[in-house]
Amino acid sequence: MADKDTTVKTKKSTASESGKGKNRVRFKKFVLILTVAVTIGLYGCSGPENYNADLNSAGVESGTEMQTPNDESGDLYSEDEKADETDKKSDAQGKKTDTADEKQDIADENSSGAGESASSAYTCTVSIKCDTLLEHMEEISSGVREIIPEDGIILSETEAEFDEGDSVFDVLSSVTRENKIHMEFVNTPAYGTAYIKGIANIYEFDGGDVSGWMYSVNGQFPNVGCSSYEVKSGDKIEWIYSCDLGRDIGKDI
Repeated sequence: MADKDTTVKTKKSTASESGKGKNRVRFKKFVLILTVAVTIGLYGCSGPENYNADLNSAGVESGTEMQTPNDESGDLYSEDEKADETDKKSDAQGKKTDTADEKQDIADENSSGAGESASSAYTCTVSIKCDTLLEHMEEISSGVREIIPEDGIILSETEAEFDEGDSVFDVLSSVTRENKIHMEFVNTPAYGTAYIKGIANIYEFDGGDVSGWMYSVNGQFPNVGCSSYEVKSGDKIEWIYSCDLGRDIGKDI
């Protein structure tokens, strides 16, 4: 009988201990859930403060609006920054345009200067004739007679440009070259000038022993060689073939 009572008491005691253990587990779970809830609540309340504190520690002023990417374009710049960038590009384009305009102005000035230089070149007139030979055809060899123009004019009066300081010889050389007229000369160091031997294949002595080429300027026969006479603007230069040392063309001897 005593053993039965002892067994019953032991079972009751075991059941009681088991119940207490379950209650402890439930209590621990409750405390754990409560702790988590409180922690979440506290984090939620203090989160923004901590966030601002983190920003302050990073050197970002509290309350400053952070730039975020635009959902549509992905542009990280604000509207003001975009406007500034556009202005910079416009200024750069304007500078390029100004530079191009300046270069064009310089080119125009150079072109204008070249045009003015060309238009202000000195000019004179030049003519070449051998009509005096027409009066001595019987004395001239057949080969020369064939190349003498019918009117004796090798080059009619022609305007020619020259540079300041050019001589009669310089102008003759330029004119005959431009008009594809043969011209032959020799330099005479003793006289410091060039001597014209032939023009258009008509040479000295072709018209006689005292024949040859002479020049006049404005109707006058200078007493210097053609390399020594400096041409002036407006001069009228004539190259004339003489068969008598110039007497037959108006030169005073």
